[in-house]
Amino acid sequence: MTVSTTVNRIAYSGDDTTTSFATTGIPFFVESDLKVYLVAADGTETLQTITTHYTVTGGGTPAATGTVEMVTAPATGETLVILRVLPITQLTDHVNNDGSDAEVAEEMHDRIIMIAQQLNEIFQRTVVFSPGSTITAITFPDPESGKFIRWKSTLDGFENVTIADAGAVELPVPIADGGTAATSKSAARTNLELGGLLSDNNWTGDNDFSGGQQTNGWVELTDAATVAVDFSLSNNFYVTVTANRTIGAPTNVKVGQSGLMVVEQDGTGGHTTTFNAAWDFGDTGNPTPDTSANKKGIVAYSVDWDSTIVCTYVGDF
Repeated sequence: MTVSTTVNRIAYSGDDTTTSFATTGIPFFVESDLKVYLVAADGTETLQTITTHYTVTGGGTPAATGTVEMVTAPATGETLVILRVLPITQLTDHVNNDGSDAEVAEEMHDRIIMIAQQLNEIFQRTVVFSPGSTITAITFPDPESGKFIRWKSTLDGFENVTIADAGAVELPVPIADGGTAATSKSAARTNLELGGLLSDNNWTGDNDFSGGQQTNGWVELTDAATVAVDFSLSNNFYVTVTANRTIGAPTNVKVGQSGLMVVEQDGTGGHTTTFNAAWDFGDTGNPTPDTSANKKGIVAYSVDWDSTIVCTYVGDF
């Protein structure tokens, strides 16, 4: 026969159904000439075992194509790879003055070409220098745990080094180089002058802002005789009252904080609302919200420089 193709490897995508895979373009002599790999979606490769995972039909002398029959269909996302891998041996013994058998000689040539093809397939998966490169005899070190590879200063090979050995990265990375100069989250926040920043973008310190800031949304307060308000939870609050209520003095007041306080009547209505004196409505005094069922009374507030909670009754909605 002749070896008319350069194919030495073929890959199929799994579909949860197909179990028969032709070795199209890959003639082989015996079933052991084929290696079958199953590649998972994450790239993990597993060499399959003949009879356990698959069987082979076809092949022979002269070499011919055939079929790999999987016991279990490769799943969607998996890839089945079939390689021809002949043993690199020469088992034909020519005897002096003996008659030459053309088929025997041709099989020898076929095997040589197939072996050349399998080596070429490996070569095509390697890293090589460009054709114009003059670099030769490059050495590569054995692997060492915790180290990475870099070029030697002599450029005649590679070496294993630690990050510290490389000298290119200082740990912790300085702020000037785009780092935090810290080995912990809290130290990083301090070094970057973000000492008040905690997880979930909550701020605990006094911070200067150049623009408007979005807060933690609306916080529902618990209905009680005196409604407790904790300014550290948000800027905007609401409560649905079911009886006459007093809106208590806010806790954790921060200078510069501003927002809204909404008091909503329940479905019955008729409940009076009184604000603690800490809510300063100035000369207008405590507002008198509409007590009709489901009405909303809205108060806008701002904490001024001396921690006074300056309030304006916006109206009823």
